[in-house]
Order: sequence, then structure tokens, then C-alpha cells
Amino acid sequence: MIVNAEQKDLDYARENALYDNVKEYPQFEITGWTKTLMIDNEIIAVGGVVVFWPGVGEAWLQLTKNAEKHKIALIRCLRIMMALAFKELELHRMESTATFDEARKLNEYLGFKCETPEGMEKYTQNGKTAYLYSIVR
Repeated sequence: MIVNAEQKDLDYARENALYDNVKEYPQFEITGWTKTLMIDNEIIAVGGVVVFWPGVGEAWLQLTKNAEKHKIALIRCLRIMMALAFKELELHRMESTATFDEARKLNEYLGFKCETPEGMEKYTQNGKTAYLYSIVR
């Protein structure tokens, strides 16, 4: 089930993150187009799209430990969520950045193409290399 996210959903997702390294990222408030993915009344993920300008936005996602037991359903929900974002936000380009291998693999599995195979050095606040991915329709 995909529902509009609330701040408590994102707080839960951060405290129960599937990958510990996401706790290094700054905490932020929910704004704009943000959804919570739920299966069996458990929060699997919280994610959204920040629109940069008309037609272009950056997707973000916070997986919870609950995602491990629902991998196939998670992928289905993410694909539905992406389609909704493209339609509701009238996007022609969706971007995503990744700073660790699991995130890169998920982006590629969802159909994002890596635009920076060499990475963008010192891109993050803590100086990590990030990779830019996009889907253009």
C-alpha cells in the first residue's frame, strides 16, 4: 500500500534503517511529494521526489529493516510509486544519487541509468563520492 507520508513515518524509517550509513545523512522534514510504502501494516520505506524545476525532480528513498522480508513486493511498490511521481508531478526526468553499492544496485534494477560512472568526488556533506542516476521519459 502506498500512502501519503507523515513525519512520524520518516522518523521511524530513519531509526529502523536497513543500512546504517544513512544515519550519517542530515535529518530533514517531509516536504512536497512524499509517500510511505506499507506491507502488512509495517513501514517498508519512505520516499519521495523533490522537484528542482518543472519536469525535473530528484527521487530519494529510506528503506527500513522490514524491507528485507518483502523484496519482491518492495520492487513492485517502488515501480508504482515512480509511475505515480512521473504522472502527478508531470516529470520528464527523475534523478537519484547513490553513495553506497546497495543503493547503486537498486537504482539500476529500477531502470535508472548512471550518468557519472567515475562518480562525483566529495559530493556529499561528509565528502563521500556519489553517483548520479536518471530516468528520462
